[in-house]
Amino acid sequence: AHSAHSGPTWVLEHHGGCVVAGALSPCGTRAVTVTVDGEITVWNARKRMALTTWHGHDDKVKSVVFAAGRGQVLTASGDHTAKVWNATTGALLQNLAGHEQWVMSAVFSPDGGQVLTASLDRTAKLWDATTGKLLQNFGGHDHWVMSAVPSPGGGQVLTA
Repeated sequence: AHSAHSGPTWVLEHHGGCVVAGALSPCGTRAVTVTVDGEITVWNARKRMALTTWHGHDDKVKSVVFAAGRGQVLTASGDHTAKVWNATTGALLQNLAGHEQWVMSAVFSPDGGQVLTASLDRTAKLWDATTGKLLQNFGGHDHWVMSAVPSPGGGQVLTA
């Protein structure tokens, strides 16, 4: 991580395999990285020190994000799931299973209460982040759904 303006580049020395996804926490104090072999690591971004590491998917992780103000990490994977994790302990909070193909991306709603997933099964799905319940299925796509994002107010969804 580095300052977007002029700060030095910080290197997070990873002991695992090739890093394929990463994200910064909204406050910028934590980072999360995922390796090609599925190792998920949460870092103290300022000290460049690993805080906790875990494995939790049976296939490649495609994306990772933090939830604003909730202390959670969200991953999307080729094992057809998205998972919500406690960012401090690595404990699994929710396993969002229901896609028939790789989940390419997963994002939290602006308030962190819902998760939106996008999959190669040509659907996007909206989930309750706390209970894991499927709230809505967005079908009708002719091709893979590579990403899905909610509007800032949460009333609309854009898929691509």
